[in-house]
Amino acid sequence: MSRYNDPLGGRMQSLYGYLKRFKIGNTTFFLVVAALVGLLSGMGNIVFVEAVEHSQWFFFDVLGNHVLHFQQGGWHRFLIILLPVSGALLLIPLAKIFPRLVNGYGFPKFLEEVHLKAARISSLRLIANTLGAAITIGSGGSAGREGPIGQIGGTIGSVVARWLKLSTKRTQVLVGCGAAGAIAATFNAPIAGVLFAEEIVFLGEMKLNTFSLFVISSAIATAVSRTYYGAESIFHTPNYIIGGPMEFPLYALLGILVGVFAALYKRGYYTTWDFFKGMRIPTALKPVVGALLVGIIGIFMRDVLSDGYDVIRGLINGNLMNYSLLFLGLLVLGKILATSLTLGSGGAGGMFAPSLFVGAALGAFSGKLFAILFPAMHISPGAYAAVAMGAFLSAATHAPLMSIFLLTEITGNYSVMLPIMIASIIGTTVSQKLFHDSIDTHYFTLKKIPIERARETAALHGYKVQDIMDSNPSSIYEGASLQSFVDGLNAHQLTHLPVTNNEKKVVGILSISDVKSFMFQDDLWRLLIVSDIMKEDLNYLSESDDILSAQEKFDFLEIEDLPVIDEERNLLGVLTRNRLNQFIRQRTLEDRSYEASISEL
Repeated sequence: MSRYNDPLGGRMQSLYGYLKRFKIGNTTFFLVVAALVGLLSGMGNIVFVEAVEHSQWFFFDVLGNHVLHFQQGGWHRFLIILLPVSGALLLIPLAKIFPRLVNGYGFPKFLEEVHLKAARISSLRLIANTLGAAITIGSGGSAGREGPIGQIGGTIGSVVARWLKLSTKRTQVLVGCGAAGAIAATFNAPIAGVLFAEEIVFLGEMKLNTFSLFVISSAIATAVSRTYYGAESIFHTPNYIIGGPMEFPLYALLGILVGVFAALYKRGYYTTWDFFKGMRIPTALKPVVGALLVGIIGIFMRDVLSDGYDVIRGLINGNLMNYSLLFLGLLVLGKILATSLTLGSGGAGGMFAPSLFVGAALGAFSGKLFAILFPAMHISPGAYAAVAMGAFLSAATHAPLMSIFLLTEITGNYSVMLPIMIASIIGTTVSQKLFHDSIDTHYFTLKKIPIERARETAALHGYKVQDIMDSNPSSIYEGASLQSFVDGLNAHQLTHLPVTNNEKKVVGILSISDVKSFMFQDDLWRLLIVSDIMKEDLNYLSESDDILSAQEKFDFLEIEDLPVIDEERNLLGVLTRNRLNQFIRQRTLEDRSYEASISEL
């Protein structure tokens, strides 16, 4: 029962047939589709960025400066609380219109849909992510644009794949193309976009055949962005003076510090998320509570509000005259707390920008401290801010390649390549030791979702127990002798047999281990019948159970075969562990063969 008999989907096959008149081959055709996804992702990025910037203009300029006048200081500054709170209130009707698509840090759920739900992503996510994140970030919520835009790009890829009626594997590839294009466009960083898809969306599975498609999509999306915004890097930096190998130990020390705080960042977010999850108030009001607390922080540290790009620019340029060591340290802790409160309570947005902010502040703190301790080394604190910015992102996401190239692309400064490589690898290693999962994958650990079996899960999607069970099961009558039971086991090479009554209903189960103790007691062996020693507490499968659920039940029970019964306890079939494992191996191999064929299309 293969889903891959037809190499191209329905509409895709028709479209390909039409284009074949122009002598366009399979490979070229799929590259064209990837380019289309990149084009749409680049356009989606423009819409999203404009939505965020107009939202920031409305909340901070119109509402904040012209209505609340909090820039005047004094008691007016306390009114800044109203900005994130008003944004959170606007999320309430939005969440009702788009249930389960607005609130919280949505990227882990996006990954769940990509890997465990056949990458069939609702097109409503395009609107929900755009409006939810624009409102949260624009009103001062401590969140980033990059998670939502990655989801928007991925959703575009999924929508195109659905329109072309593509298979699960092809749909996943186009989702990756969309995410790569969206991240490339928003950062003006095509290489980082490709690596984002490979390391984060595809969970580090680097494949040459998908890599070329991601490159095309990323390049087209970047071209769209540059046409609209220009080709300048989003963060301009001076030419840092790196002190050579003598300074590398300090960057290694910075990496350790980054790893410790990245672990704190991850743990802080999930602790806050768990706290708000258990809070006994209506779910719709939780973002309002979080926004209120963020607003209170904003009274004293306005810099931690919103995505903080302007603050990052100042830090990496070394403009630290107005920042004491104490204030830089408070910025690090304040941004971690504000981000945890915003997203943990249900505000919409991503973790990238806050990660860059915390890293930049931590690096500026370290660089300024090192400059005081080692004046003869002529340390550039801005360089440490830039290096820590990328290293912290790596330590939080466990995506060092993406983070290294992202930093060099968004700053246009390759002088920090070696320091960031050192700090990123050390920081990621320390972060993993202290908090094993990344900011995106810990969600799956908490929910006990086997994300590490994503390939296997995708290959088995849609298959049920009824597809592979033996539909001619053996059973034993409850009044049968124990010898009849043993003969039945031997005849069918099973370790268990379902026990049925006169009405053919399953009333229990009996295993060879249950009868072993009676085999050498002749009197009891002849006297006892199956119903005397069977187990009435029955473990069984339903024909509608999916394959992975069945495998988990086999592993948990440490059993070799299970009956399949319906709600009325009729015996429908039997499934053995061996039969199940053979099917899983076969499907996974078929899926890999199909995946390899993508590069030939």
